[in-house]
Order: sequence, then structure tokens, then C-alpha cells
Amino acid sequence: MQSTREKIIQHALLLFSRKGYHTVSVQEIAQAIGIRAPSLYNHFHSKRAIFDAIIHDTTETYRQQAARIGLGWQSGRQDAQAFSGMDEKQLLTMVNHLFSWFLHEPTVSGLRRMLTLSQFEDRELAALLTKLYMEDPLHYQEQLFAAMPLAADSTSPSPKALALAFYAPIYFLLLRCDREPEYEDEARGMLAEHVRSFCMTYTKQEE
Repeated sequence: MQSTREKIIQHALLLFSRKGYHTVSVQEIAQAIGIRAPSLYNHFHSKRAIFDAIIHDTTETYRQQAARIGLGWQSGRQDAQAFSGMDEKQLLTMVNHLFSWFLHEPTVSGLRRMLTLSQFEDRELAALLTKLYMEDPLHYQEQLFAAMPLAADSTSPSPKALALAFYAPIYFLLLRCDREPEYEDEARGMLAEHVRSFCMTYTKQEE
């Protein structure tokens, strides 16, 4: 059974992801779970405290997911070994699994939706969106590609360019599925095509 604290976080994130952070009031969150605002303040002293708890819970969810699939998600350089020797089919399996997780895990998808909605009304939330879904993934993958033996020659893209080439289409598909859930099946096909094309273009091929 959920505690009142857990219900507050869950319902607040749901409201934030549908309406944006600033639009939702503490009173509205309290009403959503059937309590009065003063009772909510027994658990969180402000709406910002609820937001901070959402960030904490999302970070813990990331950590648990990374542990389940054998990654640290802190350093691409350290995780490179987990990807070395992985063929196209194995990579696609992992990408599909992570795509599903990012799209459907309630805490993770709710935070992304909230930040996407709120980025134009709050510079701090916009910066957090940029960090969590643009800068951090690109930095991680840049480290990953720098540590992996790809099909390198004098014309090969830099690890930073490879990271952008790999990640940007996935993020694009994720955002479209956020807005259009019915697009997911088509997105899966495009995801498979993207991984196949990337592997053929940039990875070492067996002689």
C-alpha cells in the first residue's frame, strides 16, 4: 500500500506532466489524492519540496535500471566494456529495451514530459531539461564512442559527432511518441533502421 508521501509524489508528477509545473497548485495536488492542503504540508513544506523529491526518486530509478542491465550510467568510458563485442542484434535489443523504459516508466516519462512542457516558462527547468536529456546523454555517449574501437580512418567523425548522430534520432522518436502514443509502432521500425544504418556506417565489419 502506498504511503501518503508516495501518493503526493505520484499525483503531483502526473499533474505536472499534463499541465506544467507552475500551473499546478498545492491545493490541486491535495485534492487529487483526497486530502486537504494543510495535511499535505505535514509531508512537504512546499511545492518545490515535492519537485525535489521527484528528482530524487527519478535519480534512484535511473540507478536501479542501470544496475539491472549492468551499466553505471555515470561514465561512458567505464561502461564501454559492456558494449564491446555487441553485434547489431544485441545493440538493437538493448536500445529497444531502454526506449520502452524511457517511454513508459511512469517517473521517468513523467519528469521528461513535465520539463518539456515547462521549459518555456522557467529557465531553471529549461536548463534541467537540457542537462538531463541533451548534455548528459551526449557526454556519456561521447565518452563511450571514444573508448570503443569503431571503423576509424582519417575521415571518421569525432566521438562527439558520433554521439550526436546516434542519440539525436532516438530522442526525436521519444519526444514524438510522448506527444503521439499511436506513433510508437512506426517509431520502433525507424529505431531498428537507425541502429542498422549506424552499425553499417560506423562500426568495424568482420572481414
